[in-house]
Amino acid sequence: MVVFSDANTHFEPDAIKRLVAHFDDNKVGAVCGELNLFNPGDNNNQDSTYWLYEQFLKDKEGQLDALLGANGAIYAIRTHLYTPIPVNTVVDDFLIVMNVAKQKLKIIYDKNALAHEEIAPSIAEEGKRRIRIGTGNYQAFTRLFWALNPFIGWRFFSYFSHKVLRWFTPHFMIIAFMSNVILIGNMFYNTVLLIQLIAYYLAFWGQKVSERGRPIPASIALLTFFVSMNYALLQGFYRFAFKNIKGTWQRTSR
Repeated sequence: MVVFSDANTHFEPDAIKRLVAHFDDNKVGAVCGELNLFNPGDNNNQDSTYWLYEQFLKDKEGQLDALLGANGAIYAIRTHLYTPIPVNTVVDDFLIVMNVAKQKLKIIYDKNALAHEEIAPSIAEEGKRRIRIGTGNYQAFTRLFWALNPFIGWRFFSYFSHKVLRWFTPHFMIIAFMSNVILIGNMFYNTVLLIQLIAYYLAFWGQKVSERGRPIPASIALLTFFVSMNYALLQGFYRFAFKNIKGTWQRTSR
């Protein structure tokens, strides 16, 4: 077995033991541990809140034998199942484990194999990381068309609903806004457009306040994180479509 991690990740003492214990079952090809994100200071980055939702999804997908990839901070695979990936791969952890799943072996999620990692110190720093991950997501999409086959069962549902729809959320947001602009003329569409404009203004305001290091209300912080995350995805899509992609990692300030 090979255990993977990130340079800024801290394992619990028994984490590796818990990961490799699952390989007693020959049907298990990879095991993903649970990464806990913590905020060492008082900043507006809501990534730890968002990650709680991600952990919930990973747990439920694991129960359906439909886990998608792994977080790069803590996972393990059987060595002989490793499939070489292109050198410019950005989200290697996701692609490596999805290649294991393609071989019809189980991907396990172990909530008790714990690791800890500090979140980025600001929404702006988180945005830089998200742009790179977004670029890698669209790259991975072009390499995982097999996962869009509905006959592979729950993994198709999990991949399409959890990943694909999320990756293309910024595109849907643009379509929704432009459609709303075209449809203005009655009370309903006028109101919906006003709500959208207010939401984007609050997100922009929250971003600017956060950049100055000042606290903002939790609800505004979540809205700002949501909009900034999708804006980062959109920038990632642009980089994927028009830039030369490199697989090297750029360090995030912590």
